[in-house]
Amino acid sequence: MESIDKKTMLLWRMAISAAVFFIAGLVITAEPFRTITYIAAIVILLLDLRPAKSFVFYEQLICVFLTAGAVLTGRPSAAFAITFFFQVVRYIESRCAEKATKPMDLLSKLCSETAEVERNGEYVKVPAGEVKTGDTIVVKAGERIPLDGVVVTGDGFMDMRAFTGEAAPRELHTGDMAVSGAINFGSTMYIRTTRRAEDCAAQRILALTSRYGTNTASSDVKLTRIYDRLTISLLSASALLALMAVIFRSSAWVYTLLTAAAVLSLHPLLTVVRTAFAAAILGAGIDGVLFGGGKYVESLAKSKEPEKELVINAKEPVLAVDETLTTGKTAIITDEPRLDRAVGCAKRTVKTVRISIVIAVLVKAAVIVLALLGHIGIWGAVIIDSIVSIVLLNTAAKCGKRSKRN
Repeated sequence: MESIDKKTMLLWRMAISAAVFFIAGLVITAEPFRTITYIAAIVILLLDLRPAKSFVFYEQLICVFLTAGAVLTGRPSAAFAITFFFQVVRYIESRCAEKATKPMDLLSKLCSETAEVERNGEYVKVPAGEVKTGDTIVVKAGERIPLDGVVVTGDGFMDMRAFTGEAAPRELHTGDMAVSGAINFGSTMYIRTTRRAEDCAAQRILALTSRYGTNTASSDVKLTRIYDRLTISLLSASALLALMAVIFRSSAWVYTLLTAAAVLSLHPLLTVVRTAFAAAILGAGIDGVLFGGGKYVESLAKSKEPEKELVINAKEPVLAVDETLTTGKTAIITDEPRLDRAVGCAKRTVKTVRISIVIAVLVKAAVIVLALLGHIGIWGAVIIDSIVSIVLLNTAAKCGKRSKRN
């Protein structure tokens, strides 16, 4: 709820600051009142600036230094553009990250919090964590099976669509294995549990999928190094430019350098890469395929023989959910449709990442060249760069949706 409130407040600040900016540009004509109004709009956007030892704070400082430099060169309107589009991209980043991780909410619903268990001849509802191995639980028609176990009494169907993508429910009869997270379609069933809640299939699926940020892809690792160095360099450069703006007021070349630095400071490429892999891993989890991390998505996409690649990575491989449920062991994908979906998901994600990197680099290079040649100012530069960044972020957030079965 806190994160939603922060995004809402940021959206409100952007709307209010934009209104103040247009009032300054259209209504107020006398100086220094117009400049003061522009600065007021900028301050509204920077109200959430907080000291912290993190690269997010360093990015905010870069924005502040560049904004100050633009104001000192006599261009408060351009200063507003830097701050405003910095916040726009930041808002879109958070929205796309939220969209990419949305499947986690669906996966978390697989894990039931309570179960009806037999106690002294009666069935009472208790927290699922209190149910012991060997206890008998009752699952009525339409209810989600809370724990793994063997059907003692009753017949029905087990709907596995929520996490294996199977269209047809599986039949369940006495002696069959019932899987936690599935929905019972049929008569009331009595199940003798074979695992505690924390060891059940639904919990294992959720635990593995929630580690989507671990075992990161090589592209993520390389970009992180570049990102860290670039952020520190830009922080120093933006501070120097702000100082130069004080010394060389209204200088055209200082303004040109500010434009180039503003384009470089809008660099959500690392977020694009992480969002793409997160969306793919979590989206594939909903579709019945689990990845052990970004590096496995990457290695599977590059492999010419996917089956061998999965055997090599047997410690944390791509998993076929339905093969791991009854054994509790790591399994290798053997069925062709599921393997095809896993490979297709991996290849689409890696392709999206590569294309995003190329587009981002080429656009930034082109905009910086145009700025250095004097053909484009801060407004044009940050608008072009922000639009490209937003498109790339939204494309990355959809990687998980593309992995769904046909």
